[in-house]
Amino acid sequence: MKLSPPPHWPLSCFLMLLPWPLAMPTSTTPWQCPPGEEPELAPGQGALCRACPPGTFSAAWGSRPCQSHSRCSLRGRLEARAGTVTQDTLCGDCRPGEQPRLRG
Repeated sequence: MKLSPPPHWPLSCFLMLLPWPLAMPTSTTPWQCPPGEEPELAPGQGALCRACPPGTFSAAWGSRPCQSHSRCSLRGRLEARAGTVTQDTLCGDCRPGEQPRLRG
């Protein structure tokens, strides 16, 4: 018995057979970048991710740009831990001679 070749269906027919979330166009979903990266729109390539620039961070998956690290000196505090691409700067105790500043 000779088998006939499978029919040549257009791609749109296969998409109809996929479960609903897989058949949805990906452009309706916001681009998500991992921690330490931010979205970068490259001409002709759609959204891509790039590393956070120096002095900035991104702590979670998302589609927002990286945020600037906190500047402890502006708050009259010592830097307890330097910021990284995935964590903000951790501010520690007050600088010598400074009084704690209350947030308004």
